[in-house]
Amino acid sequence: MLISISSNKVEIIEMEAKPVPSINVLPNEILVMILRRMPFEDRLRMSATCRRLNQLLFTFFDDEVELQLNEDVTYRFPIGKLSDRVYRNIAVVWNKKHKISKWLPIVEGFAHKLDSLNINIVSTERFSLFQWNPPAASMVQLGQILNKLKALKNFAIATTTKTFLAVSEAIYGLTNLEELMVKIYLDCFPFPYSNFNGLSRLPELQTVSISSFEHFYLPDGHSLIPASQVEDLYLDENVDPFDFRLLAQLFPCLKLLDVREIVMTGQKLQAPISAWPNLEVLIVGLCPELLETFKPQILHQLAKLRKLALLDIADDHLLLQSCYWSGPPDSPKANYSLLESVLRIPTLEEIHIDDSGELGLQWTGTIPTSVPSCRLYINGEFVPRAGEQEPKA
Repeated sequence: MLISISSNKVEIIEMEAKPVPSINVLPNEILVMILRRMPFEDRLRMSATCRRLNQLLFTFFDDEVELQLNEDVTYRFPIGKLSDRVYRNIAVVWNKKHKISKWLPIVEGFAHKLDSLNINIVSTERFSLFQWNPPAASMVQLGQILNKLKALKNFAIATTTKTFLAVSEAIYGLTNLEELMVKIYLDCFPFPYSNFNGLSRLPELQTVSISSFEHFYLPDGHSLIPASQVEDLYLDENVDPFDFRLLAQLFPCLKLLDVREIVMTGQKLQAPISAWPNLEVLIVGLCPELLETFKPQILHQLAKLRKLALLDIADDHLLLQSCYWSGPPDSPKANYSLLESVLRIPTLEEIHIDDSGELGLQWTGTIPTSVPSCRLYINGEFVPRAGEQEPKA
């Protein structure tokens, strides 16, 4: 409706009503742009209202969706089938209550499209020191399903030495695997380094993460087969220290080593530096023990080092921060003078450090301005020095 007012009359003109555009007329490209700007939780809720939106979400954002299967899941309805969803990422918590017969058929249903699978095998007893080992028949079933995951790129398993051994052959048959995460729980069965010999059979494997609450050792008479294709190694030890000399035999061609979760001393840090002198990226967790004995000059032994990260070992853990950093006033502190020598490593391009303030790792002193060609990042933010410009993305 349009109202026209002139000097001597008021005229009402009926305008042709134009329909409000429906979401159905928007092209997929526009809908994807809208979804991309929304918080992910809202995307999921919105996708439940329309088959088309649901299909778009699981076509363009499927790498962000993880189907979690645990004992709290209701299995009265066929998961994922009501909305024709194809999950590429599945995480399973497996225990005595959450039987394999409940979740294995679901994993099998998505086997041809699955990109990542995370299996955490745990005890149902909250304060048990030892974890649960599934029956042998169940491990055979799991191995049979793993043999069907031809497209799987990422696999994570948290279990005991005994259970890992039962399924290791199936794991080493995942020939498209790019990333493997292994967490070994305490069960009074030491883990042989030679259990990882099968990694050499995974041609696409680039990244390995090992976390352990159990002792690692090399049995007498056993040798190690190198997995030369692995370039990135992440380590977390919770009981006995890893033998970096043996790990270097397994992974001789590392470019990246992340030991941020390991409590280091200056002497202990020398071991991985000696084991992998060609490292390009080194990520270390700073703690009072390391600050007390750290000699930056040892990093000059890494002739190809491009990136160094000195992070808070207790990052995001308030209780750990209190334990690590609430020492006496004369306890060691991180001082920017530590970086003076590091900055002079000729190949170094980036240094990343955490500064958690009074509650955690706190740096003091003056930020060095020497060698501005090496970029400094504090808490992930670029810090210019001596007129340095932030690099373009």
